Amino acid sequence: MEGSKIGQWVEVKGDGIYQLTFVRDHLNGMGIVHGGILCVFFDEIMGSLINGSAVTVNLNVDFMEPALEGKAQAMAKIDREGNDLIFTRAEITQGKKLIARASGTYFRTPKTFLSNK
Repeated sequence: MEGSKIGQWVEVKGDGIYQLTFVRDHLNGMGIVHGGILCVFFDEIMGSLINGSAVTVNLNVDFMEPALEGKAQAMAKIDREGNDLIFTRAEITQGKKLIARASGTYFRTPKTFLSNK
């Protein structure tokens, strides 16, 4: 996950398989991983599946169980890839518990997308 701001907490284990590490800084006041942190992890791992550059159009997350400090596993895959839009989904688990699941839609950006900046 080259260039990723969360790369230090994500280890790529295989094609679409990731080992995540949640640390104290990821926890909210109740001592569980903040939902926004899970969203960032989902966006990064689903986006990492895409060849070339893309921006997030939609990210939907269902939170099933609280995530705790420590190791977690993630699985991500591309469901459909068109010329412009890529549809993905992912799950994060800790042990046998499904923590959250997500779906994401990404827009493939042309090489000139940021050339005006």
